[in-house]
Amino acid sequence: MEELVALPPGIRVGRWTITKKLGAGAFGAVYLCVNDEGVQAALKTEPVNTPHPLLVMEAHVMTKLDTLRDGDGKHFCRCLDLGRDEQRDQQSGQMKKFNYIVMSLVGRGLDGVEAGQLDHRTSGIKRNPPALPDRLRNGAQIHQGRREPTPPARCHQLPRKPTLRCDQRSSRTRIQPQG
Repeated sequence: MEELVALPPGIRVGRWTITKKLGAGAFGAVYLCVNDEGVQAALKTEPVNTPHPLLVMEAHVMTKLDTLRDGDGKHFCRCLDLGRDEQRDQQSGQMKKFNYIVMSLVGRGLDGVEAGQLDHRTSGIKRNPPALPDRLRNGAQIHQGRREPTPPARCHQLPRKPTLRCDQRSSRTRIQPQG
């Protein structure tokens, strides 16, 4: 298994400065970054020697999706930058090369949508539930995204546990917490 690219806050990648790590998974790490004009974006990394490179394909798909009309493309990220960089690994001290893609942010994350449920990762203390306007906005956006026609090249990542699960029965879309 390949190593993820570790970028601490403050490191500069191209014209982007890393602010914080948003997450990591099987396809690399994602960081919140900002450019010199103050534009925030998401920077996704991939080691150069990865056996299955995907960032170039993602950039190609995002570029094609940019040609969609404004209304049809509102659910997709925009590719803002694509490149290769080299940074010194803090643990080994060796230089590591990686590819990166910078994409627009698509809105607030679904972190904390189930905030009203028990937190099994810590002490089981119940957290405050999300505000009603947040729940309504999230539900409306998910419903709208599922009702619109899906373009053949639509790329997305399905929400994972413990976010949401959409269950479509008959003509209604039911949004249920998963877990």
